Amino acid sequence: MKFIVRIPELDTSLYGHPAAPAGRQELLGIIRQLELSGKMLYGGLLADDRGGFFLMEADSFAQMESFLDSVFDPARYRVESHPILPFDRLESLMAELGKLPGSPARPVRKAGRKKALQPASV
Repeated sequence: MKFIVRIPELDTSLYGHPAAPAGRQELLGIIRQLELSGKMLYGGLLADDRGGFFLMEADSFAQMESFLDSVFDPARYRVESHPILPFDRLESLMAELGKLPGSPARPVRKAGRKKALQPASV
C-alpha cells in the first residue's frame, strides 16, 4: 500500500524560531531515517506552505502508523497520512460502490451547466 504523508508545520525547524538550529538537525535526522528505511518513495518541501510531504510504502495501515510513530515525535510534529488509491482502480471501485446496499442507481447526466430553479409563483 502507498500512503501520502504530510507534515503541515515545520516552523520551528526551518524558520526564525530560537530552537531552529537544533530543529534543523532533528529534521535532517528524520529525513535520513526515512531515506534509509527504504519506505520513502519520494518526498520534499511544499513550495507554497511551511510543510513537507513524502510518499511511502507499507504493507498495512498499522505498519505505516507504527513506522510514523517511531520516527516523528507527536509533541513536535503534526503528521497527516492518507492511503492512496491509484486511478487505474477507480472504475472497479465505482462499480463496487454501486453494488452496496442503499446505493441508489443514479442516471448518467450529461455534462453542462445546472439550470437555475424557477421561483414558485405566488
